[in-house]
Amino acid sequence: MKIITQLENLRINVHYLCDKSSKLLKIASILILAHTSSGQENLIRKRDKIRVLTGWGFQYLGQILPIHDNSYGLGTPYDYRVTFFEMQYQRKLKAYKSSSIDLLLMPQINSTTLKKEDENTFLQQGHELGVNVGISIRKSPANKPYSYYLALSSGPHYTSDTPGRQTPGFIFSDNLFVGLDYEVFTNANVSFQFGFRHISNAGISNPNGGINNVIGKIGVSLGVF
Repeated sequence: MKIITQLENLRINVHYLCDKSSKLLKIASILILAHTSSGQENLIRKRDKIRVLTGWGFQYLGQILPIHDNSYGLGTPYDYRVTFFEMQYQRKLKAYKSSSIDLLLMPQINSTTLKKEDENTFLQQGHELGVNVGISIRKSPANKPYSYYLALSSGPHYTSDTPGRQTPGFIFSDNLFVGLDYEVFTNANVSFQFGFRHISNAGISNPNGGINNVIGKIGVSLGVF
């Protein structure tokens, strides 16, 4: 009789433990699914992006294409070409239903090709380095794999050499451009940018005629945080 009572108590305890274990497994499963869903949502909605770009800056198309007509461009007499090697960090400042305002941080090291004088001089090599800080206004259409934006940025740069109209050394770089990000994988985009750049030294030293470039860039961007 005592043995039967002990077996019955053991059965009740085992049933109790199984019931508790089942409830704990259910709770753990719910927590894991909730965490996984949250992680997937965060994967889709990355707040920050890192963009890596290369591209060109020129005064007229004949500097980068086999076109001998200098009328296709800015119509300036000087020659200052830029090859960009740029990284951009983008952080979303304010989000709306289908748009956002983003902060841009744009460090870059660029190579340049230039003529010291306006006419009949040899092309020389130089370099630039600097960083721009800017703001972009982005539109993200619903259920579309792309977004587009308008951006304005400025920042200090160093130029090793420039045409005679502009003192080399410390300058400011001002940029106005439009951009397009096209998503090819989750949080991975092909990026295109096109716009206008002006560099000068704000009158710190003379000559300070300024240099203008049409700019075009292509690269990739990845969601990171």
